[in-house]
Amino acid sequence: MTSPTRATLAAFNAKTKDYAVACDAARPAVIDALHLIDAQKGVLDDDETKLAALQAREVTEIIDKGRDSPKIAQEISAAAAKVDRDRRVLAALVAKHAEARGLLTDSETTASIHASGVDLHVSAVVEEVANDAIAEMIADQAKAARSEAAARTLVAAIANRKWHAVAERLNARFGRPPTWGEQKFPDWPSFIVALETDAKAPAPAVPR
Repeated sequence: MTSPTRATLAAFNAKTKDYAVACDAARPAVIDALHLIDAQKGVLDDDETKLAALQAREVTEIIDKGRDSPKIAQEISAAAAKVDRDRRVLAALVAKHAEARGLLTDSETTASIHASGVDLHVSAVVEEVANDAIAEMIADQAKAARSEAAARTLVAAIANRKWHAVAERLNARFGRPPTWGEQKFPDWPSFIVALETDAKAPAPAVPR
C-alpha cells in the first residue's frame, strides 16, 4: 500500500512532468519565430540594397543628364514601398517572437518554482523510511538486550554451580559487540536521488 507521503510525491512528480511538457510545447514557437526573423532580415537586406542601387542610379542620371528619370523614380517608389512592407513584416515577426518567448519564459518560471519544492516531498518520504529503520533498530536492540540477558544470566547460573571451566569457555564467547561503522550499509544517497523522479523507488534492503 502506498504511503501518503509517497502518494504526495508521486502527484508532485507527475506535475513536474506536466510542466516539462508545457515547456517543450512552447519552445518550438520561439525557435520558428527566430528562423522567420532571420529569413525576413535577409529579404529586407536584399530589398534595401536594391533600393540603394536605384537611388544611386537616379543620382547618376541627374548628374549625367541634368534631370531625373520618371522610370527610375517609379522603380524607387516601388522599391521603397517594398522595403516598408519588409520592415512591417519584420516588426510583426519580432512581436510574435517576443510573445512566444514570453509564454516560454512563463512556463519555464512556473516549472522552476515547482521543481524547487522537490526536496520537501522527497525528505518527507525519506523521513518515513528513516522512522521505519529506527523503529527496526530499536526492536533489534531490545531483542539483542533480551538475548544477552538470557545468555549472561545462564552463564552466571553455571558459575554459581561452581562449573568454572564451563563458565570460562562460555564467557570467552562473548565477543565485542559489532559497531555500525564496520557494517555494510544500504546505498541511501542513490535512493534519495531516485525519489526525485520516481515516488515508487524502493528503499534499499538492510544487509543482515
